[in-house]
Amino acid sequence: MLDAAVPIEAIDPTATTNMMIYSTWMAYSNWVFASDWYQLFPANDYRSTLNWNNRLGNLRNVDIYNFYSSGEEVLRTYATDPPSGVLNKVTTQLTYAFWNKLPFGSYTWYWQEKGKGTCTQDWFLGSSHGGWRFPADSLDNPNPVPPGTANSMTYTALQTTPVFTFGSYFDSVTGPFPDLTLTNNANGSAYAAANSNRILSDAIPAMSLVAGANPIPKFSPPISPFQKNINMMTLENGWSQGRLLNGEQNNDWYHSDFHQMAYTFTYQLFNQFVTTGNLK
Repeated sequence: MLDAAVPIEAIDPTATTNMMIYSTWMAYSNWVFASDWYQLFPANDYRSTLNWNNRLGNLRNVDIYNFYSSGEEVLRTYATDPPSGVLNKVTTQLTYAFWNKLPFGSYTWYWQEKGKGTCTQDWFLGSSHGGWRFPADSLDNPNPVPPGTANSMTYTALQTTPVFTFGSYFDSVTGPFPDLTLTNNANGSAYAAANSNRILSDAIPAMSLVAGANPIPKFSPPISPFQKNINMMTLENGWSQGRLLNGEQNNDWYHSDFHQMAYTFTYQLFNQFVTTGNLK
């Protein structure tokens, strides 16, 4: 795995974190989140598959190594909620690029993942439905169920009336109500089966950080000599003076630097590939 833009929980279900909870949802129990909605359904209902939990965990007998970078910019963790609105996101990016000398595109993975359900559109870093979107009134203003009420709702009620909504602001691509069929017990399972990958990508937020910027816990068991998380920052051989002169962050190994940087700086990574894969 190299620069892997997948949530850690897809491989290691133990790796969830409260950092991925949108601030307006902090008083709600996790089991009313869109990320946990799948648990309300039996195994023969395809809606039970709408989750990131262990989705890529069937590694069988293959040795998987996570080559990540603690200096990532595209997959870097953002400390708070993503900026709201396309203009605000772009302005924030430009501000970081000018003042902090971060590359345009920093925090992209985090913004799109935590921004699910918080946007007015579905085509730029987030989505307009699912995720952290509360139901809205007739004027499209958020109309959330109070935390105390939501946390006491029965599983049966949450199946058809979840605390979040699969409804949407009107979007020229998906239309106004892209996934409300999921809440219909008569045909929700069939709809989930036909649309599961797309629903996951834009309506079900991950509850863990991303593998390409962080170690995967089960790849580094505490009593094992075999460490399968390799931080590419430790494999640098010096770093480009051109990047340092531009004022960017010291010697951070950015997304795709394995081919963006000259081989003289990165050759130890390729040596590690040979060693790890026993390719000699």
